[in-house]
Amino acid sequence: MTYYLSKGINCTPPGGGPLRVSHCGRVDILKNPLDELWLSGRFATCTVDAPAVKTKLEQLVRLGLAVASDEQENLAVYRILTNCVICPAKLKIIRTPLNKNERWLFHWIGNAGLRLTAAELVFLLDRGIEPLPQLLGKANRQSLTEAIYTTETIFDGLLEMKMEQVDKRDIATQGILGLLRKKRILLI
Repeated sequence: MTYYLSKGINCTPPGGGPLRVSHCGRVDILKNPLDELWLSGRFATCTVDAPAVKTKLEQLVRLGLAVASDEQENLAVYRILTNCVICPAKLKIIRTPLNKNERWLFHWIGNAGLRLTAAELVFLLDRGIEPLPQLLGKANRQSLTEAIYTTETIFDGLLEMKMEQVDKRDIATQGILGLLRKKRILLI
């Protein structure tokens, strides 16, 4: 079983037409069945089993419009999220309320002064580092970076591997998925 999430922004004109997905300055036009696959993974993790569907999913992955993993569910979701850039979305006037963990994560995502990765968010949650003013905003990027990256975590990929093993990993990933489902963040 393969788990996946879609990346990019739906920029299809309001009048309809083929699905247009913007990702990293490029707009791709998706037609059936790629459009259905992308839309299915837009706000929640999805699974595919059939070889023909996996082949289509591989096309989305090659385009950079999806991330997939064959790991067990919770680990797969974490690894998928570590391969995405998490960005705050434009807020709508009417919004679905957030739970405590989602509020905490959203505060970090929206106010950190830099784009936090899933591994960095897991680290902050695991260590109980609160989003204090001295760690927020562009002026405090360096302080936040120094709070996360130490001699134990600075090497390439080490933070991601360490955070794979902590107890708070699944709490953080479920919170990130909740923010995605409630349209508070985008995955790029």
